[in-house]
Amino acid sequence: MLDHSLLRPLAVTLLLVLSSHAGLARAENNPGQVPAAASQASDPITAAEKQLFLEKHFANTTQKTIDYAYRQSGPSMETVNDTVKVDVRERHPDGTASVNVNFLSGSNHTPIAPMDHAEGNPALLGFLERDIAQMKRFTGGSTNYFRKRIRLALADRDVKVDKVNVKFENRQVPASRIVIQPYINDPMKDKIGKYTAKRYVFVVSPDVPGGIYQVYTSEKFADNQAALVDTSMTISGGDIPG
Repeated sequence: MLDHSLLRPLAVTLLLVLSSHAGLARAENNPGQVPAAASQASDPITAAEKQLFLEKHFANTTQKTIDYAYRQSGPSMETVNDTVKVDVRERHPDGTASVNVNFLSGSNHTPIAPMDHAEGNPALLGFLERDIAQMKRFTGGSTNYFRKRIRLALADRDVKVDKVNVKFENRQVPASRIVIQPYINDPMKDKIGKYTAKRYVFVVSPDVPGGIYQVYTSEKFADNQAALVDTSMTISGGDIPG
């Protein structure tokens, strides 16, 4: 079953929940820091966290089914061409929704329990948890380590959020693009070798059903090599990167 520990809780109504506040993760790196419960007021949520996990992604969604194309390829992984399907069972007056997610098929299927009153789109969590599981397999590192690095990168006050336009169903729509490199400045980066420069790119827009337009990762295996997209999840009607 999908682990919901990737995201930090800021209210009981959040769909996606961290096992601990991002502030606790910061405290692990800074032993003198006050615990998250005491420092939350001075440790505000970032724009990246808000757009990925606090926005009501289904508030403007009228579609009953939202499809995503999942693509994976690269020298260190198998090639996958599959789909992710989000079924919106019911929309609620508060902007949340009851949803089922069918994340990939066959041996790649990742079970995600049905969710009621979902705020964020759980397809995003499925993507990240699958990526984390693969990073564990490739490097031998722990899933908690990779979750922590992603939490810290998104909670960094300097996390980059750009305003962009993306093509959706033959029209241009405004979106936000969030880019993080969780391992680039990590003191333990030598232990993950060639994945140190790995980037995560998130593209979100209130003008697409389910809020999530696209998420992808890219890796650069040598200084003289361009970063190539290795895994992506793109809404049907959007442009697949590569």
